[in-house]
Amino acid sequence: MKTAIVALMLASVPSFAADLKADLNKEMEKWVADFNSHNPTAVSSHYSDDVQFIYVFDGQEGKSKKALEGFYTQSFKATPDITVKLISYDVVQVSDTIAFGMGVFEDSFTGPDGKKITAPTHASEVFVKKGGKWLVRVDHASFVPPPQPEAKK
Repeated sequence: MKTAIVALMLASVPSFAADLKADLNKEMEKWVADFNSHNPTAVSSHYSDDVQFIYVFDGQEGKSKKALEGFYTQSFKATPDITVKLISYDVVQVSDTIAFGMGVFEDSFTGPDGKKITAPTHASEVFVKKGGKWLVRVDHASFVPPPQPEAKK
């Protein structure tokens, strides 16, 4: 009887895809390729229509796919040589239709002084599964702060 109860309990637990991390890492690699193509429409295809985003680089935030496309259009004009590289990405599945992702990227671009800048960034995303596709519903990104000197004792 105990075995039957345990089996019933396990059957009622949502089944989490063992390969979700691999799937979302592939999705983020596609996002990187679309970002590096500097095509705001291609980049926004990875997001839900009701996306909310906060990019603390210059305090940008918005609440729609249209606002997101506007941000990327402006960003690609301001930094026409910007590229990103995915360094690492981890995923936590919350349910069959919600997952949380967090990663480290490397942004490379030419600064206002003409010097090449390479800056690590952190990102975190809330994914929702709609129509069989994982889309970013909430996106946050910020530069990784430089190491701070140790406080004098």
